[in-house]
Amino acid sequence: MLDGDISVPDYSDVVLSYFPGIRVSKPENLTIIPLSSRELNATWIAPIPSPDYYRIKWIGEDYYLDDITYLTFYVLSNLIPCAGYTAHVYSVIYSNESKSANASEKTETEAPPEPTSLSLKVASSTRILVDWSAPESTWYKCVIETYDVYWEWQALWGDGMEGGEAEFNTSTTSHIIDELTPYSNVSVCVSASAESEFGPPTCEWSITKEDVPGAPVLLGATSDYGSSEVTWDPPETENGIIIGYRITWKTSSSDPEHKNTGNVQRYILSLSPCEYYNITVSAETIDWGPPSLIQKVYIYNNEKPDEIRCLVEDDSWKTVWNASYSCSVDHYEVSWSYHVLWSDETNSTSIVVDGTIYEFEYGALANTRYNICVLSLANTTERSDPVCCQVQTEEAGPGVVTKESKYFRTSVPGMPVLDEITRQDNGKVHLSWSPPEELNGKILFYKISWKRPSNSDEGNVFLLGMILEYEIELEACDSYEITVSAATSKGFGEESEPRSVYVENFILAEDVRCTNEPERTVSVSWTASVPECQDEGYRIDYRWSSLWSSDQDNNTEYVAPGVLQWEIVDVLPYSAMCACIAVGSGRSTKACCNVTTEQDVKLSTDSFYHNWRVSVPGPPEKLNCNTVTSSSINVTWFDPMEINGVLTHWIISWEMRESLTEVILSPSEYSYFIPNLQAETNYAITLQASIIFYKIFTS
Repeated sequence: MLDGDISVPDYSDVVLSYFPGIRVSKPENLTIIPLSSRELNATWIAPIPSPDYYRIKWIGEDYYLDDITYLTFYVLSNLIPCAGYTAHVYSVIYSNESKSANASEKTETEAPPEPTSLSLKVASSTRILVDWSAPESTWYKCVIETYDVYWEWQALWGDGMEGGEAEFNTSTTSHIIDELTPYSNVSVCVSASAESEFGPPTCEWSITKEDVPGAPVLLGATSDYGSSEVTWDPPETENGIIIGYRITWKTSSSDPEHKNTGNVQRYILSLSPCEYYNITVSAETIDWGPPSLIQKVYIYNNEKPDEIRCLVEDDSWKTVWNASYSCSVDHYEVSWSYHVLWSDETNSTSIVVDGTIYEFEYGALANTRYNICVLSLANTTERSDPVCCQVQTEEAGPGVVTKESKYFRTSVPGMPVLDEITRQDNGKVHLSWSPPEELNGKILFYKISWKRPSNSDEGNVFLLGMILEYEIELEACDSYEITVSAATSKGFGEESEPRSVYVENFILAEDVRCTNEPERTVSVSWTASVPECQDEGYRIDYRWSSLWSSDQDNNTEYVAPGVLQWEIVDVLPYSAMCACIAVGSGRSTKACCNVTTEQDVKLSTDSFYHNWRVSVPGPPEKLNCNTVTSSSINVTWFDPMEINGVLTHWIISWEMRESLTEVILSPSEYSYFIPNLQAETNYAITLQASIIFYKIFTS
């Protein structure tokens, strides 16, 4: 029933409708129980004598209801959450009303409506300012205690995998979102809560600004005749839309030069020969980002020799050439073909010699025409045009022949003596040998030959006759048989007795990486020259030195074959660490990497920095209050036992009743004078150390 609509029972069967002076008692133990955010239940006990019915009045803010009931309870519905209501209950006998029994109660809390006027303001490439207004409702009376701000973001560049999500609780109607990915789609939702009940969210999205990109990954720059082909991959962090790349190159004596290549990842530079160049690549979004790692290349001379002469000396042919280059070439290739004029024999061959050599001699056949050519050679593949000459030998005269009538007096030499084989680092093997006891002529060349018994692979290298030691590079993790043979103008003689050598696996410095991992862990990974080599394990030597104390230590670990990654645990935070890897028990050269361990981290329990990871120093030591007067205290202290990073500041605070004062101090201060205090008053003094901007540990 509504206001004023009160029905009174019909008592026409009673003689009197009103009995003055009759005693009517009010209801007993009136209690109101909230049933929900929209209902209240009033209950009571009937008095003696029991009334005919009850009259109940409900009064609240902007609310009034007057009704009757024959029961000892009344459920009031369709109310406002968190609103207060008062019930007045009267006993009625005939038309006589008792005094009222009164009770008051509030409805329960209900989740609030969604916030309004949510706006996102993009402040930078990594920051968004979020503002909103409290829910607008005439019926909602609950006090909003906090807002939940949830956001997620995803990069609009690369493979779209850069992104994340986060959440923050605040009692204000604004929040700053930091540490976003540049040029990413950001979605933000805000919901309100009352007594830990969150209502529906309101959401908006925006896009962060672009930033300069990271450095491209320079894949390589070739060393060719007069040019270099440069290739690269995009930056790992593009931070926006890549609109172009720039190649920069310079020599040790020249100013840097640039070439904008557009949005491509391959370009051929025309460069002057005979120079070493440092080449880098940078990428552009809103501006140019940092350059890539430097690729150093040498541009070879591509000029052919100026002049060549061919002549016969004794029982050999000889070619001599001139080169008036601005710089030397890498190698020369000498090639020759011949036709024996007194038979049908023809043949051709070639040999590569060092770029510092300008003549070549080889044994000749009698009465034979030779065509001899010389060309410049770079990287064993890039060839200049050849220059050529011809020569013809005379017939062999009587009495000058030895073993074969078609050769001159010289014969092939005997076998050299392979004196020593020394295994060096990184796949290198150093050889030394002695000349043959039977020279049988002038030694023009030596040939070093090797083969693998495991797979029959072979190789060789030719050297000039005055060289008696050499270093060859062989693939690791296998055994080789090595021989040396000598050559006069009549060809190569017998090979030396073979010598065996095993080439150990090895690791290069550029193939070792140290990276920080969570939970005070450093991961060391490496790639061996032959990763699948299973014959030996690895030795890891590592040492560290604290950057904030005098602590230092070292240790050694042994890793099984085939394992190419190891984790060093329980590392000291913020320390300089060097880890070195060697194959086997450490006989080979060590390859090392360096890393600075991260400062220690812990989830903050401060509600303002909800779930932020912050650095954790230990508590300050020996906090002492001395020189106490009626109005001041002098406080002194020492550094924490574990700073776990670089100390940035102290926060000292003192509290009296509900009055709190905080002061930020320089990390070099170890005392503070607190003035203007009240006499005979207890103060709680707190000192906090911080290695970043936020306070963490309390002493």
